[in-house]
Amino acid sequence: LHVDEILADMVDIIQKTISTKRVYICIAGHGAEDFTIARSTSPLDRRTFRLHRDNPLIQWLMTHDECLLLSEFRRTTVYKSMWEEEKRQLEALDIECLSPLKDKEQLVGIVLLSVKEKNQRYTYEDINFLSSINSIGSIAVKNSRMYERAYLEARTDELTGLLNRKHFLEVLQQEYEDNKLDALSLIILNLDDFKLYNQLYGNKEGDIALQKVAKVIAGCVGENGHVARYSGKEFAVIL
Repeated sequence: LHVDEILADMVDIIQKTISTKRVYICIAGHGAEDFTIARSTSPLDRRTFRLHRDNPLIQWLMTHDECLLLSEFRRTTVYKSMWEEEKRQLEALDIECLSPLKDKEQLVGIVLLSVKEKNQRYTYEDINFLSSINSIGSIAVKNSRMYERAYLEARTDELTGLLNRKHFLEVLQQEYEDNKLDALSLIILNLDDFKLYNQLYGNKEGDIALQKVAKVIAGCVGENGHVARYSGKEFAVIL
């Protein structure tokens, strides 16, 4: 149910089955417009590669289900419409084959493969194998993303994005267990006159005020602790 584990398995089985030098899998984060490298054959590989959703190559993959060989794609008008920087990114990684990770009409991610060992050509069997792997992998990736989103939503406050009360208490207990020989600080903040504020300006403005307060507190705490919306107008902080 974890995206990283699924991508690691996909990279491993593709490289073992197809004698390619490098395998990269790009996915777009929640609501993100760019596809970036989420997994590759080596943790030392550059992760600066990114393709925007309006890239002609992405648009092509969205409307086609088959693998794409770059040697053939270079002859098309779609390739010629790409920016030179976009072409250089593919050349820098020595990409030769691209395969879409699709769930029905949705492009979940992209598998990029470099040239094969000894500069061998990609075969019909290679393409068929990639298609079968990607059809399974795309469903697994989509399901894991849904699981991670549900997991996050169950632990965060919908309005502010902070931890909710239930998860905060779990974190507090865990921090206590992990820091029995150290000091922990617990802060409870209660907003004064918040009921009056809602009566004067309306609940919508009250929600905006809560979001701004949450942003200020989270910004102050940073990596030094955990912040939660403890109740309607109460915030809690562990330092």
